[in-house]
Amino acid sequence: MAVQRTLTIIKPDGVAQNNIGDVIRVFEENRFQIVATKMQRLTKQQAEGFYAVHRGATLRGNCPIRTRPPLERVFNKLSHRDLEILTEEVPSH
Repeated sequence: MAVQRTLTIIKPDGVAQNNIGDVIRVFEENRFQIVATKMQRLTKQQAEGFYAVHRGATLRGNCPIRTRPPLERVFNKLSHRDLEILTEEVPSH
């Protein structure tokens, strides 16, 4: 049987609010199997790379993403606190 894999990143606010267990429970209740977890703190360069695809993109109402919130603030937030990275598998239909 084929499986699909997905990547989930619980951002620093979710980690600080102790939401990791709640997130995992929701995945498991929906037949996802957690195959890997890792607590990590991104460097500023890693955070910038993760959001590179969003530079120049627009959100609802054609508002440039760079104005909501400024990406520099996002990079700083992601690179100064821990986040949780999960890899999940689910049988594909």
